Amino acid sequence: MSKPVEGRRDFETLELEIKESTKMTLSLLYPIYWEGLGVLKDAVALLINEVKETPGTEEAKFKTIQLMLVNRSIQHLETIRILMERGLYGDAFVIVRSIMSDLSMLIYLFSHPELRDLFLKETEDDYQKNPAFKDAFSEGTIERDIVAHGGKPAKKAFRILSKSSHASAFGSQLYGYRGKGNKYHFNYGPKLEIHKALMLAMTLSTGHYDFVVQLLAYQEELGNGELPEDWKNIAKAAAKLPITASAFDFAAKAVMKDYLSKNV
Repeated sequence: MSKPVEGRRDFETLELEIKESTKMTLSLLYPIYWEGLGVLKDAVALLINEVKETPGTEEAKFKTIQLMLVNRSIQHLETIRILMERGLYGDAFVIVRSIMSDLSMLIYLFSHPELRDLFLKETEDDYQKNPAFKDAFSEGTIERDIVAHGGKPAKKAFRILSKSSHASAFGSQLYGYRGKGNKYHFNYGPKLEIHKALMLAMTLSTGHYDFVVQLLAYQEELGNGELPEDWKNIAKAAAKLPITASAFDFAAKAVMKDYLSKNV
């Protein structure tokens, strides 16, 4: 008879224990995260009203795209938070890639209004059967355009996180851990790994802010460099987020370095 796989099987209890430890360790994250969500939701409320006031206009089209991508990303960030708190880091990292994709598309379509109708009218088979759609919205095309406009290349990060979403030996590394002597282990379930939680937490601390910045940029363009009064309140609230996020990022990196030096 084969030896049973080691490890606990009471996943619900284990996940609650991991959640408690994670929330205690990352206590500085949560005020930043919820504040960022609040600012982004305030911006969403303004966008919804603006789309209702100007239906069918070019301006409303892009604001609809903004709402679509922000809606996805709010849910992505919440999913990462929930998975992180339960010690299920592999899938959480896969979703980080989705957030990167949403943000890249938002930046890309900001610079290319001629592609907004093509994006909004996408059909089920467009990416496979419509060469114009595939050429316009391939990840390579989008990244090259963002880099040409001064953005940072993300191809390597995309590639690594893409591997984790497929049946890949390399990508499977995020579903296990490396212990002392750099020996790799499978998890077979939830596991508390502080350094992975910290890596995800750094994404969570800035995630909402990254999208607010893009929404503000479009409002400034519409106002020829001047924000509408309601959006000035959003900008004022958003200005506080990078300060607190940077402080958390600094603390997280210090804790992660100390943890890895003692445990790996």
